[in-house]
Amino acid sequence: MYDFIKLFKDYKIDYTTKRNKGWVNVSCVYCHSSSNSLHLGFNLADGHCTCWKCGGHQATSTLAR
Repeated sequence: MYDFIKLFKDYKIDYTTKRNKGWVNVSCVYCHSSSNSLHLGFNLADGHCTCWKCGGHQATSTLAR
C-alpha cells in the first residue's frame, strides 16, 4: 500500500485531507479542471482513487502519470 501523504509531500504536490475523512485529495491528472480544485481522491484505507468529476481510476497508473 502507498503512503500517499508522504509521497505527495516528497514530490511537493498540493493535497488536502480536509474534504472527506480517510481520503487525500489532489488535482486530477485526467480531467485537468480549470478551477484547480483538488478533486482526485485517494482512499487511505484501501488505496483506490476516484475523481469526483471524471470517475474512478487505477491508483498505480494515476501515480505514474
